[in-house]
Amino acid sequence: MRKMKIVFVCSFFLILLNACQRDKIDIPDTGRKIVINGLVTTDSLLNVNISKSFYYNKMAMVYFDSLNNAKVFFYSNNSCIDSLHLVSVNPFLADINFFYPSNYWSKRILPIPGKEYKIVVKAPGYPDASASITVPNLVKIEKLDTSRFIVAPDPNYPDMSNVRFKCQINFSDPAYETNYYLIRVSKFSIYEWWTETSDIRITSQDPIVEEKLARYNEIFAIAFSDKVINGKKSNIQFIVDANSIGMPFLDNSPTMDGNPIPIYKTVVYFSLYSISEEYFWYIQTLNLYNKNFGNPLTEPVIIYSNIKDGYGIFAAAAVSSDSLVFNF
Repeated sequence: MRKMKIVFVCSFFLILLNACQRDKIDIPDTGRKIVINGLVTTDSLLNVNISKSFYYNKMAMVYFDSLNNAKVFFYSNNSCIDSLHLVSVNPFLADINFFYPSNYWSKRILPIPGKEYKIVVKAPGYPDASASITVPNLVKIEKLDTSRFIVAPDPNYPDMSNVRFKCQINFSDPAYETNYYLIRVSKFSIYEWWTETSDIRITSQDPIVEEKLARYNEIFAIAFSDKVINGKKSNIQFIVDANSIGMPFLDNSPTMDGNPIPIYKTVVYFSLYSISEEYFWYIQTLNLYNKNFGNPLTEPVIIYSNIKDGYGIFAAAAVSSDSLVFNF
């Protein structure tokens, strides 16, 4: 009887092992396509990242494969208004707004609110990729309010600041149209020998916030539509951690020669982006993809793309900004 039990158990585990073996899924390689990744804004020259797709079972050394021989054309009213030039970028510096650093830039074109643009990208060996967008009309920041408050010090990080800023941006949503918004806070610091630009972490419990743009669980932007504020004077509230601002809220520790690090000024920019519908859909699907990543029980999430004969997202935003200046 014992011998029969051993045979049964061994047979059971052999069957279980065979059942758990992975089947190879042979997905045909249909060739590479051009990838366009870019959010063109009214406060910056036209710029996009152009790369190429890669086969799912090929080892990629970086997050994207740049296309250095592409021809990138911008059109307005069916007329080519510019051809973008290639610039060198660090492929490991991923943009926290879900875009890689732009490697193709215009030298003169600033997007205009309400205007339609088309991008066409050509590269040898790839089908032409294209997309069309309309830059949203500008919604201005009518008022920026900030108030400072103090939180309990963190005993684990005694050198960190316990200063926080409660911020509120007031604006008027246009009536009789659907609008989408994004809030971003960034800083520009001027040191003795160099300058530094970076985004600032924010938190928000405002009920109109629908999407949060995060990296490593730190929120750097919030997005929402006007479905509950359509045509109304509105405001959005959020909190900024002074540690993200840096000086003058951090200890200006001395350098090796014993002198404090010379910093002259930090400018904090509060920006209200009127974003295109395409970008809002892209944020929604990307957040859903990240939420479901690694869960075998969820349905696959297809990230929104508006690129014809290619992949990626080409979107636009009109930007209104206000600022605080810290001199020291």
